[in-house]
Amino acid sequence: MKDEVVLIYAENLKKIIIDELPLSKFNDDELKSEIERIVSETLKGKNATTKQKATIIKSIFSSIRGFGLLDSFLEDEEITEIMVNGPDNIFIVVDLPSPVGPI
Repeated sequence: MKDEVVLIYAENLKKIIIDELPLSKFNDDELKSEIERIVSETLKGKNATTKQKATIIKSIFSSIRGFGLLDSFLEDEEITEIMVNGPDNIFIVVDLPSPVGPI
């Protein structure tokens, strides 16, 4: 399955989940389990890898209960600061390792 198809599945399933599930009645673990179930049922018999399924599940959960695209930056230990000044002005500060030895 191509990456574009994975993104389409994630977006379409997210819409279905938001429209059909009572999201406020699920805690995070229950919601993640329900997303996993729906993704597994939908992709059954499709040519999707385990990694692609995990990407879809993470994308959907992140967009509902997380910070969407920012979640991947928040998980990166080299990023020390994220500044959001609107949808088109996001600044990310990366803590680069110090050089070894005298400069």
